Amino acid sequence: MSNTSRVTLRDVAKLAGVHTSTASRALNESPGRTSKETVERVRSAAATLGYQPDHLARALKTKQTFLIGVAVPDLLNAVFPAVVRGLEAVLGEAGYIVILANTDSDPERERASVRAMILRQVDGLVLMTSHLRSNLTEELGALNIPLVLIGRVVDGWKVPSVAADDQWGMAEAVFHLADLGHTQIAHIGGPADTSTGRDRYHGYLAAMEERGLEADPSLVVTAASFDEVAGAKACRELLAWTTDFTAITVGSDAIAFGCYDALSEEGLEIPGDVSLVGFGGWPAGTRANPPLTSLWMPYDELGRIGGELMLAQIRGDESETEVVRVRGQLIVRETTTVPRVEVASQGE
Repeated sequence: MSNTSRVTLRDVAKLAGVHTSTASRALNESPGRTSKETVERVRSAAATLGYQPDHLARALKTKQTFLIGVAVPDLLNAVFPAVVRGLEAVLGEAGYIVILANTDSDPERERASVRAMILRQVDGLVLMTSHLRSNLTEELGALNIPLVLIGRVVDGWKVPSVAADDQWGMAEAVFHLADLGHTQIAHIGGPADTSTGRDRYHGYLAAMEERGLEADPSLVVTAASFDEVAGAKACRELLAWTTDFTAITVGSDAIAFGCYDALSEEGLEIPGDVSLVGFGGWPAGTRANPPLTSLWMPYDELGRIGGELMLAQIRGDESETEVVRVRGQLIVRETTTVPRVEVASQGE
């Protein structure tokens, strides 16, 4: 048909050789007992004809809004737009629209945003909550609304979640530095009340132990948040305490960018005096001076997996996996080298 706007569900059913009601079920996210072969035949017919389902009519019939509420801690953080992009790609294909709320990592603002979304009768909620514990746990648990966590896990909250394999990632950073010969490795972590801050710190400790290195408590500082200002402040705190280290692992690329300034203020060069490894793999790291070695994470993939978990929740699918962990890749650039003692010995 030349005018695809006139293609109806009846046309699809006729081409597929099935009843209209069967075609309708086959095109739904939950096709019920319709056989796999029939579903494929109907969907192939729909693609051939260029059929576009009427989501408004479907919403009126099913009482669904086809809205998914998403609460994000900080939209200025480059991680979250990438996650949302992946999330929208999957949900958009299924006919859902994402509505965003920026919470600024404020629990009360998060609660207010979630309540507003619920009042708008969203079909599901995606939370990128920044805290290990949340006052929303009991409230949402009683509502029986499809719920997915992305980027974080919350203690005692057994809901489908997808997050970076933070312990593995930080261990990779430590192993890289240890392989270069570093033994005095400091760590500037993210907030301890977040799963990312906690898990990356545990990854640091585990990797140091595995390599037989001492994780000196005096070389560990916690940043108040995952941003550049907090990173600079934490690095200054570390430098005020000691300079007896040759490398630093940090909880995020933004924290690492703050370290650039703090180390420069002390007359310390990267990587000649101090090697530095970030976490996140932000594109801005390639433009830093020098370019930042970092554990790159596929944040758009986190969003895509989160979208699939949400659709599974809406369909009522059972899932044995409570937390999906995604691994990235260490991208070695110019902020890491052999420790300064080795550089000095080579120059003799």
